[in-house]
Amino acid sequence: MIYAAGNPQRKRLAWIDSAGEMVPLDDEWRAYSDPKISPDGFRVAFLDEGEIWIKDLRRGISSRIETADRGLDLNFQPLWSSNNRLIFASNRSGDWELYGRELDGKTPAEILLRREGFQHPESVAPDGTIAFWEGGELWLLRPGADSELYQVSSFRLRAWQARFSPDGKLIAYISNETGRPEVYIQRLDGSDKRIRVSLEGGWDPAWSPDGRILYYRRGKELWAAQFNPRSLESVERPRLLKSALMESEVRGRSYDVAPDGRILVIQPHPDSVPNRLNIILNWFEELKRLVPAGN
Repeated sequence: MIYAAGNPQRKRLAWIDSAGEMVPLDDEWRAYSDPKISPDGFRVAFLDEGEIWIKDLRRGISSRIETADRGLDLNFQPLWSSNNRLIFASNRSGDWELYGRELDGKTPAEILLRREGFQHPESVAPDGTIAFWEGGELWLLRPGADSELYQVSSFRLRAWQARFSPDGKLIAYISNETGRPEVYIQRLDGSDKRIRVSLEGGWDPAWSPDGRILYYRRGKELWAAQFNPRSLESVERPRLLKSALMESEVRGRSYDVAPDGRILVIQPHPDSVPNRLNIILNWFEELKRLVPAGN
């Protein structure tokens, strides 16, 4: 028998400092995923095995906001609106739908969009517009009584991981139209003007607070591209910020950028990734000794 020891669920949150080193936020190890920092920069929402939690970044205290029911009723992709409301997906009604909830501890979550299929919330614009993914297409859900839906029609092929710019005038996303995932930026003024940012693949984009830098992942690396948001013409060649940053090749959200420009990442525990294989010889004979035949 051959096995590898390790617990990939042991992770913690860490800041990347000015020297590119990771500084742990605290020593709370848990199954962190999908971190998203609040607009005021004081809290971070995250998932832990289908449950939504919020951690106070100043005090280090975590509070559970939405529970999960043993893998049956799950929550997914928590986001913040500009007024600190929480937006997320849940399958508690039987289908994956968009929900919103206040954080006053009294008001229950409400369905924002009831629609067949899997609605995957990706980003919330300053005006409350929600970008969500459904069946390979990106959609925008405009705020208001009528909750207007708008399909971003220029996405001919599969597109996902949409991220609104800080002013809501641009949207970054991933498309596989070249045969592999690449990062693009597109205007939302109806002109459909866009540029490709990544050079050799990329995903999981995130904006700097001033909207002049777009970060993205490539494997375990974090890259950054600087550009002129007005013209979308002056784009510098992407530069590598940090290698061996992410805990795995998973293409979900594993970092976020704070309002002050700092980058918060999920850091794996040193023992979470197996570094050796263990071999047990004659294990079947030992099993027969421990559990005699007929028992």
